[in-house]
Amino acid sequence: MRMVACDLDGTIVGRDGRISQRTLDALTACERLGVHVVFVTGRPTRWMEPIVEMTGHQGLALCGNGAVVLNLATGDVVSSRALALPTVVAVTQRLRERIPGRRSRWRPWPGTGVSRRTGRCIRRPRTPTRRRSTCCSVTTRRW
Repeated sequence: MRMVACDLDGTIVGRDGRISQRTLDALTACERLGVHVVFVTGRPTRWMEPIVEMTGHQGLALCGNGAVVLNLATGDVVSSRALALPTVVAVTQRLRERIPGRRSRWRPWPGTGVSRRTGRCIRRPRTPTRRRSTCCSVTTRRW
């Protein structure tokens, strides 16, 4: 076996937000044997720090439902596939139309902005307190 890819929430992270000692031991054993452990999650990159603290994992994570490959050791985005702003706006409008009583919004993720020229997401210069991330998230909920 060369790699183990595992989901986080509801799989290795329980409802209480914790990871069992048995799971931590299994992840450590994989890494000790040279098996790459990759976390795969719908979480945005900004929610990965507690996972790194709990597991000590320094490898890669696929975040944002696969939109971002994050290096957990450095916090750097290895690659990302961001949506163009017009696409985000169109999705937000459709969600508002099709889900009565709900509102949708989008927001840039930390360390990003939107290019006025192309409408695509861009990374801002990194500062010591800001981790790089991809463009934005769209949320829909009853307000």
